[in-house]
Amino acid sequence: MLPRDLPRGDPRGAGGAHALQAGHRGAGGGISRRPHLSGGPGRRGTGAAQGGPASGALQHRNPPAREGLRQGPHRTPRGGGAKGHGGGIGGEDPRGSQGGREAFAGGAARGGDVSTPSRRVYALEQKSRGRKVAAVFPARYPAELLWAREVCPVEVWDPPAGGQAAQAHLQANVCSVVQRGLSLWLSGGTEVADFLLFSHTCDSLQNLSTLVPHLLGEKRPCLFFYPPKGRRDDLAERYLVDHLAGLSERLDEAAGRAGEGALERAVAWGEARGRALNDLYDARAAGGLAASNEDFYASVRACEYLWPEEAVQRLEAFRRERSGPSPPGVPLVFSGVLPQPAGLLARLDGLGVRIVEDDFLACGRRFVRGALPPAGEVLSTVARRLLALPPCSTAGSPVSDRLDFLARLAGRSSARGVVFLSLKFCEPELFDVPALAEGLRSRGVPCLVLEVEMGGEVPAQTLTRIEAFLETLP
Repeated sequence: MLPRDLPRGDPRGAGGAHALQAGHRGAGGGISRRPHLSGGPGRRGTGAAQGGPASGALQHRNPPAREGLRQGPHRTPRGGGAKGHGGGIGGEDPRGSQGGREAFAGGAARGGDVSTPSRRVYALEQKSRGRKVAAVFPARYPAELLWAREVCPVEVWDPPAGGQAAQAHLQANVCSVVQRGLSLWLSGGTEVADFLLFSHTCDSLQNLSTLVPHLLGEKRPCLFFYPPKGRRDDLAERYLVDHLAGLSERLDEAAGRAGEGALERAVAWGEARGRALNDLYDARAAGGLAASNEDFYASVRACEYLWPEEAVQRLEAFRRERSGPSPPGVPLVFSGVLPQPAGLLARLDGLGVRIVEDDFLACGRRFVRGALPPAGEVLSTVARRLLALPPCSTAGSPVSDRLDFLARLAGRSSARGVVFLSLKFCEPELFDVPALAEGLRSRGVPCLVLEVEMGGEVPAQTLTRIEAFLETLP
């Protein structure tokens, strides 16, 4: 029996707002406390993120003096903290070079033949059109609720600025997604956003949602999304529908009410974007996409901030323009949080590695694979699509489900092996990887596990291990 297949008990038990879940430990060494399905934050979101500081990974060390707290909607950097390129909401250019990262944050990056503006430039453009902008911390969230209110979500995954500015507030054993996200906020890089949205992806992000508004003085609205963990049944759907209704009320306060039929249109946009991503991934898996790893992920990751209608147009244009035989190379499946370090994709292209499928939290786990679940009342449709996303460590999915999913990805793409990019200090992923690698090897699928961190340069040891792995493949 795999670790996450162990009985979890009745989710309606007397666990209070947060129930202990066996086998998961917070970055601080304590047992993870996750929102409960029925006892967790309801329509008003009364979870740990709205109370005092939660225990676990993010402990506010050396609290700043009162004059150091933000007095307005934006905080002045403390101690010469790291500044994002152009102060933009962040994600590194997946193409990797220093010049590319600067372009992605302050100018434009290109996804193959389809150019994409930087997040900051794009966010300012959206505001000039009368839309609001939300800085969204990873990973899964109901984007349709934001689109319906003319809010453009801009996701904060891997901004170019490092995590130095966050070191005074975070323990050392916190992943670089959280480190960089907080550093971006401290440096004023989210200033373009009208409000912030935090998803309870893991303990570290959950506690970041407490740290920013309650201890660092963020004055803009901070909204929270608590998806159910470990189940996809009717109880999970009922909880999620109720929670989406509560989140909708808070969005009404932060961004205004959605117009008549706006949510239905937003749901249709989400369906179209998911279909475009499915078509693109299908073409790559079948060997019919003439695109490098760099170009592919530049195109896919632009969905992290593009307005959905524009994202669909760009994805479809990219697939049309790149229709043709895939580049030669060793076909592999990659799994992890992000295709990082930023320079890795170019190095893989140079080594003759062709990523034919991925299980990245930021990419391949972000859209429903195959047929959508049956539609219902509009909030039920949104809830069902969230619950139908691929199995994920951050969703508490059984390891057996993740193992089956990875095996299907490898089979449908004729991959010769699976590479795990294990982000340092990402505990949800680290909990699953040993069992996943062992399970895949028992099915005859070669695996390589690499510990990675964000940054531009790829360590020589990482490249050496990839080259050695390629030599062992049948």
